[in-house]
Amino acid sequence: AYERFLISYPEDQQRNKILVSMGELNEETKEYEAALKNYEMIPAESSESFDAYLAMGRLYKLLKLPNKELSVYEKLRQKTPVDNDVRISGMVTLAEVYQELGKIDSSISVYEDIAQNAANPEWRNAAKERARILRTEVR
Repeated sequence: AYERFLISYPEDQQRNKILVSMGELNEETKEYEAALKNYEMIPAESSESFDAYLAMGRLYKLLKLPNKELSVYEKLRQKTPVDNDVRISGMVTLAEVYQELGKIDSSISVYEDIAQNAANPEWRNAAKERARILRTEVR
């Protein structure tokens, strides 16, 4: 039904929301490549791109494509508004990925981004604390 709608109304205002929903359905049925295609069709300037980038990062991790995973999380990092909750959630994952790769300075930088931009004070405090701990571990 979604596909028929998109064919009939390719310029509809709900197009990007429908693509996110289609991607989510594909994920649920483990059709990861189809999900990625749906997410990739969402323009970077749309508000739905936050959700699409986060989902793509999750899928690239499942598909064991770390370079693509990092790339999409870095795209999410560049998006505005910087206090968007979906963006912040992706930044937490990005910081963890950098830490797993041993890129501690990059991880600290991402935690500092979270501390500076998260609207939720608990998230800001947790990010500050995590950055502090990583700095002491590096010494």
